[in-house]
Amino acid sequence: MAGDADRAPDATVTNSPSEAARIPTTDTTGVPAPPPQAKRRRRSPLRKALSRYPGYVLLLLLHALISKLPLPVGCALARLLGSAAYWITPRLRRNTVENLTLAYGAEKSPAEIRAVARRVFQNLALIVVEWAIIGRWSPEKLRRKFPEVCAVLTRATAEIRARGKGAIGITGHIGNWEILSIIYAACTPGFLLPVANRIYFEKYQEFFHRLRTRCGAKLIYTDESPRKIVRAIQQGSVPAFLPDHEVRTNSGVFVEFFRRPTYTTTMPVQLARKFEVPIFFCLLLRDGSGFKAFYPGLIDVPSTDDEASDIRTGTQHWTRVLEEQIRLHPDQWSWIQPRWRSTPDRPRTKVRRWKKERARGDPTPGDPTPGDPTLGDPTLGDPTLGDPTLGDPTQSGREQGEEGGR
Repeated sequence: MAGDADRAPDATVTNSPSEAARIPTTDTTGVPAPPPQAKRRRRSPLRKALSRYPGYVLLLLLHALISKLPLPVGCALARLLGSAAYWITPRLRRNTVENLTLAYGAEKSPAEIRAVARRVFQNLALIVVEWAIIGRWSPEKLRRKFPEVCAVLTRATAEIRARGKGAIGITGHIGNWEILSIIYAACTPGFLLPVANRIYFEKYQEFFHRLRTRCGAKLIYTDESPRKIVRAIQQGSVPAFLPDHEVRTNSGVFVEFFRRPTYTTTMPVQLARKFEVPIFFCLLLRDGSGFKAFYPGLIDVPSTDDEASDIRTGTQHWTRVLEEQIRLHPDQWSWIQPRWRSTPDRPRTKVRRWKKERARGDPTPGDPTPGDPTLGDPTLGDPTLGDPTLGDPTQSGREQGEEGGR
């Protein structure tokens, strides 16, 4: 889940008690469009290597140390690290306070918002530490430590299989989504297939791929052929997505999220509607010193003659369920990323970015076919599901230009 050239403008936020109060809360159309940004200088390959390899070595050392700790000790350390990160990362703190103010400005005081923001940083640190420690456990130990979570996931798997088809999995950046996929792989190996982005640095990518697949989980990467997602659905598996953060996509709609119009990808709902499979919505939330699985049952996407309305209704449905859980556990959602950068009059689509960067002679970052905007959406591996700018999942990756571009 690299910086974005179209970041939202930074509001003036300080450490004073009134910092959250100075952020606008009355705008019902979303965050204003950002001003033009100066073009960033590209770093040379040598500078990239010099900056990345030391970080990779440090990552390996920290993981080797933290993964050997008992879980209670690691969690106590994570809370201390999270609190420290809150104070030493002003930009991330500013983003978090701004998002929380936009969502809760009329409900919580600035002091309450800052308190929630600190706990958000602690939760993010807990995710990393728990991932390092729990990720080393065997499937048997995972099932023994989390029997109630395994029972919920096993019941959900039985309901999906009873339908005779696969499903589309949706979770959110709340609780610990990385541990969710690990526990699911321990309970039902190979059934849940998380869809993930590759990391820009190969060494980091190899490291995190090993962590995610250690317990038998299988991944689908967004730069792979969308036929993998289609094949998984047809074989009765569950490709799973994290669609609750804003991404550049040509297939998105504005739905209500914390009473604000919020640009949200429709790809999971489009897939569920096209292949007539349900949505499997599941979250792994913190519950004291452990976890609990939230599973409200399978969600059926409407299928009427009005496809656009069906997709919007389905997207609004899972978004509303997610919001209800965030309101119950506000410190467990990742508020760090700006969520309301797109506005109804200016959605952050990939076509606009492609046109802008082509005008200045640059290829689209991450686009496997920078010369042709009509081919697949590389950020999502999105097949043609009502969007003419996306690729055809019935074709091979080479026919879509994806494999040749890589």
